[in-house]
Amino acid sequence: MECPISRRAYRRDVHYLLDAAELDALRASLLDLKLARYRYTTDADDARSRLGFLIDQAPQSPAVASDAMPIDLYTYATMIAAAVQAQQKKIDALRGEVHELRHEQAR
Repeated sequence: MECPISRRAYRRDVHYLLDAAELDALRASLLDLKLARYRYTTDADDARSRLGFLIDQAPQSPAVASDAMPIDLYTYATMIAAAVQAQQKKIDALRGEVHELRHEQAR
């Protein structure tokens, strides 16, 4: 699924999430989404189990378009990217701490 107009020129009110707290909030929201296996009630003949999220379990998630709509996959993918960015910042900080501790220990 492609986003039809991803260029900056076609968007307004752009706010980059550079603040660690904002990225952490998106990461937490993503981690709060519970994966479930299910079958659709309308698929009487379809016995296959599906994997996904139930929007009534996470109504405040940015990936939920509305009560009647499915998860917005573009927003969900963006939330994943935000979570990876937040985790990378934490990994980098931890690496720095480990490096400092090793340096202190070597003295």
